Amino acid sequence: MTGETRLVLLDVPHLQHAGRRLDLPNNVPGHLLAYLGLAGDWVTREALAALFWADRPEPDAQHNLRVNLHRMKKQLEAWGLDDRLQVEQRRVRLAVPCDVQALRQAAADGDHARVQALHQRPLLSGMSLPGFPALQEWLGGERAALAGLLECCGPAADAASAAAPSLRAPARLAAPPLAGRDEALAALAAAGPGLVLVQGPPGIGKTRLLAEAWPHAVWLHCRADRHQQPLAALLEYLEDMQESLADRPGWALLAPALAPGGVQPPRLMAAAMSLLLGLARPVVVDDLQWADPALLTLLHRLLQAGVPVRATLREREVPPPVAEWLALLDEDAAPQRITLPPLDHAALADLLRRLAGGRADRFAAWLHGRSGGHPFLALEIVRALFESGRLVNRGTGAWAAELDALASDEAALAVSARVWVLVERRLAALPAATRELLAAAAVGGDARHPALLAAISGQAPLAVGQALAQAQAASVLDGPAFAHELLRESLLKRLPEPVLQALHAGWLQHGEGRLPPHRLAAHAWAAGDEAAAVRHQRAAAALDRRRGLHAAAAEALRAALARCDHAPQRAALWVALGRTALEAQDLQAAAAAAREALASLPEPPTRLQALALQADLAIQQGRLDEAGRLAAEAALIDAADRPLRQLRARLAFEQGDFPGDIALLRELLAELRREPPGETLVQVLSNLGTAYDALAQAEQGLPFHEEALATARALGARHAEVDATLNLLWTLPDLGRHDEAITLGEHALRLGDFDGTPALMNNLAFLYWDRGRFEQAEPLYRRLTAAEDPTVRCFAWAKLVALAARRSDAPACGEAVQAALDTLAQTEMYRAHAVVMVAVLNHGNAAQRQQVKAWLRPGQALDPSLQAQLDSALAIP
Repeated sequence: MTGETRLVLLDVPHLQHAGRRLDLPNNVPGHLLAYLGLAGDWVTREALAALFWADRPEPDAQHNLRVNLHRMKKQLEAWGLDDRLQVEQRRVRLAVPCDVQALRQAAADGDHARVQALHQRPLLSGMSLPGFPALQEWLGGERAALAGLLECCGPAADAASAAAPSLRAPARLAAPPLAGRDEALAALAAAGPGLVLVQGPPGIGKTRLLAEAWPHAVWLHCRADRHQQPLAALLEYLEDMQESLADRPGWALLAPALAPGGVQPPRLMAAAMSLLLGLARPVVVDDLQWADPALLTLLHRLLQAGVPVRATLREREVPPPVAEWLALLDEDAAPQRITLPPLDHAALADLLRRLAGGRADRFAAWLHGRSGGHPFLALEIVRALFESGRLVNRGTGAWAAELDALASDEAALAVSARVWVLVERRLAALPAATRELLAAAAVGGDARHPALLAAISGQAPLAVGQALAQAQAASVLDGPAFAHELLRESLLKRLPEPVLQALHAGWLQHGEGRLPPHRLAAHAWAAGDEAAAVRHQRAAAALDRRRGLHAAAAEALRAALARCDHAPQRAALWVALGRTALEAQDLQAAAAAAREALASLPEPPTRLQALALQADLAIQQGRLDEAGRLAAEAALIDAADRPLRQLRARLAFEQGDFPGDIALLRELLAELRREPPGETLVQVLSNLGTAYDALAQAEQGLPFHEEALATARALGARHAEVDATLNLLWTLPDLGRHDEAITLGEHALRLGDFDGTPALMNNLAFLYWDRGRFEQAEPLYRRLTAAEDPTVRCFAWAKLVALAARRSDAPACGEAVQAALDTLAQTEMYRAHAVVMVAVLNHGNAAQRQQVKAWLRPGQALDPSLQAQLDSALAIP
């Protein structure tokens, strides 16, 4: 027909559409289009990447695939066929009829004349891509198979030879229809926006039910081996869908989280919320029992925002964190629970009828008795009958009569009902090399990393791609994931302990720099490499902290401490735990962790880090003399340590030694400019600008501040942007740019709560004050009186003293003066002392003015403006 759309590959490759002939380009998008059209069904991204770029690292291969899929989509758009390309999270499909499919169907039907008519020229005649060996090998295999089919369908061939029997199970067994779940589907359809749990044992059909009800939802797949990696299911979803999410709100903040070792957004949770709310889709969580605490927090926020959340749950395998989370939900808004029972006899008979093309009542009765109505087990029994040769796939689509014939032959039905036997049988049908590769994949969790599997197994990349294709064809793999967790567990059960340990060591060795540190830590623990495990556990904690997931980081570090035996490694974990607590403003826990680290016989580098942690704590609490002593002790270990030099520069600033601070920072800056930009560069630039500000040299400091802010924004590091902005809020007003500074401060305050947020609030409140906007300044100062840092509290109370005095509110002024005096003793920071002294000398009573003078330190350097205010206040009689 003139208007028919059809892909022709058995000629000069082209598309027929709307009466036009559209030749396929002889490039990668053209070959992609041909491959997808010939496949005629969904193809996983992993399979496509392995076919075209088998010799490239997986991230590069996936990037190339995304680029060329985009090019192919643009070509289809130009032809008016872009709706025919369907791209999902893990798979791609081209919905266009293809002449190769028609030829194969004609061969199965015995229509030899149509077979010969369809085959005009060799497959993809005139198309070639030198430099793509795996693709060329695939094309050669396809051409050979078609040649064999043509020979069978020649004039002397009969219909039987054209449709030769196969021991492979029919494809429909891999994606069976849904049967016996009408009531559950109705319950799902009627459910509101809250949480709906679909419960039942493994293989009962929970995932299949939700796939039927919510095919276009956001699917988050939790895994048993990744519950220690915060938001692992979300990150996997983002990685798979990044091409279609690139223009969504929040994506710019989330994208860096997908690059191992790259800059991570500090507020991953907030960015994820923005993205998921913008998608306006339900969220489906597969295997909720393996959700990590951070994912549970995200789900709770989604539920509060009215997003429908649906989840599968093995209710007998729920660990305490998930059980506690569900219990809290029960108190607030109890989730709806749908428990899937086994299929009854009628439902199983209906499933068989739809699979086999007719009724098979006797076999259905036998199968229900043997499987108990468990869908997975029932389908495994049928699959085993095909793979053992008791049933034959003739390509006709109807095998009900053969099933019923088997029902009377007990010997033929001697298939064990035990699922492990069936799973073992499925695996045993694969070549030994494929099983070995799958064992390595089982240790890694899935087959998402073909390049790593090649390195670990010692197989060539092409052999790995072929093995994975075999596993997918045998329904052992569903895309990169195992079709059922029991398959993965069966592979793991086969492995002797030394082999299992060696495979974990292989993942550890070859995954360095390519896998997230959480997974590397898990492999290191399993491989028995405690030093590597601690190193990667600390890197995982640092990554979680940059993402704002401090609670998750602390929990993982405590779990690592529980399994760590060696004192030096325990010391390193204690330091990491202390740093996590410090950033979370839990100063007491940070101090306790630092003491534990020093008591655990740390090696010199770890001892230095523990001393630096204590010095940071001392600075945070205003104990500058103690901080100096600790920094000096740490310098005896390694005076060239960069974080220690940063700490010493900070200490010099707090002690008023601004020239010394600048000298240290300039040395650091010279080193950092020889490296790729990072957050440390932002810190040093911002601190250098601040040091010049303190010397009343704002023009010299401004370029450093501006570079710091630009770098932080380029890195997507919000907490670094807050730090850079809070320092700019001092510099710009000195140059007469008050309104610009206020705009920057208000923007930074909206970025979220970080370590630097209290200082930002203080600086912004001061700017409001300086511009006479007291009604905007006061709420910020009141919030700051509850800050953890006593120095910040001093600044806040001093301003509230002045605000009360402006209103002539004597009682409020007196209370604020006393609160300021009470806070004064909690910090050694002289700037804070000076600010309080100015407030009390100006607005306190005689006794209070005399009391505050005890905090004077003649000769102690202050910035000139503050020193002038203090001198003026001291001159009051």
